[in-house]
Amino acid sequence: MEKYKPAIVIAAYNRKHSLKRLLDSLAKSIYQSEVTLVISIDKSNNEDVLDIANSFEWNNGEKVILKHNQNLGLKKHILECGNLTKTYGSIILLEDDLYVSPFFYIYALDALQYYSTDTNIAGISLYAHSFNVHAKLPFTPVKEDSSVFFMQLPSSWGQAWTIEQWNNFTLWFNSDKNNNNYQTSAIPTNIASWPTSSWLKIFTKYIIENNKYFAYPYVSLTTNFGDAGVNFGRKSSYVQVVLQNIEIKYEFKKFEDANCVYDSYFEMLPSKLKLKADELSNYDFEVDLYGYKPLLNFNKPYFLTTQNCKVYEKSYGLDFKPIEFNVFEENSGVDIFLVKRADFKYNTKKLSKSILFEYYYRMPVIGELFNLLMLKIRQNIYDKIS
Repeated sequence: MEKYKPAIVIAAYNRKHSLKRLLDSLAKSIYQSEVTLVISIDKSNNEDVLDIANSFEWNNGEKVILKHNQNLGLKKHILECGNLTKTYGSIILLEDDLYVSPFFYIYALDALQYYSTDTNIAGISLYAHSFNVHAKLPFTPVKEDSSVFFMQLPSSWGQAWTIEQWNNFTLWFNSDKNNNNYQTSAIPTNIASWPTSSWLKIFTKYIIENNKYFAYPYVSLTTNFGDAGVNFGRKSSYVQVVLQNIEIKYEFKKFEDANCVYDSYFEMLPSKLKLKADELSNYDFEVDLYGYKPLLNFNKPYFLTTQNCKVYEKSYGLDFKPIEFNVFEENSGVDIFLVKRADFKYNTKKLSKSILFEYYYRMPVIGELFNLLMLKIRQNIYDKIS
């Protein structure tokens, strides 16, 4: 067992085309030595998935097929895959609707080695979000001199763990599994509403309660095809992202030295935002630039928010991107507000969501929207009759 030679573990179920596509991408990737490939197949009525796994030629090391005789369900299956860290020392876990960059293994290996002893880190993400999954708006992290930034949100679309990182989670999980209280302001509302069958919901609670983070790449090493399955009712390109397509030397920074650290809402931590916003250095505030947080559930005396306010101490415009630069550059305007908690009231006369939409997207004209709607209707009709 070599701790920093992670096995590649695929969690497969009943999607043969998805599995083949992922395996094809793995075959095109770069490995500096032999690597074990584990294909874990949950029980289904689709034997074609097993046939795909058996017929795939893995020329980079040992291939192991784990065929489960009972249906585990996604949560238990992922937990079983995570437990393979005990066999291999570390793993890269890939669900079958993913596709990898040729350089995914180099990145994962380097990141695992660098952060293996950092107790702040709960795992390594291979996926780079381009979208805030809570606010349903684009996400661009502030860039710094590192290949990664940090976020208090676990990754489920390509992630790597060492045995220590996984063991820390399972120790907590075994002591907390009967505690179904997710009603804390730090856990985003949409995650709290997920069923307890979601392993990601549980892992989110774990890293928030234990103040841990995932390391995320600035450029993604995986992308997600969003094939119809447990998480998607129909195929969706919603989570497709740009892949790293050239080889680079990965540079990392210690967590305590990082300037770009985000909470579970995709909001930069106040302590990090203050590093480039001198005029806010003496304020104790909650960051809510996406306008999504239930602010009155937070106890900070000030809020920095795009939720519209009638009374505020400071305000900024919405022009620079990423959004934090409007605060860094003290951009004049009345779209971002620093408001006392005691003065915070939602201003229903001004729709902050529409302003954010205009900021993040080029606003289409009515004719474009109409043409798009007509094309969609015609396509649906064609699909039904063809």
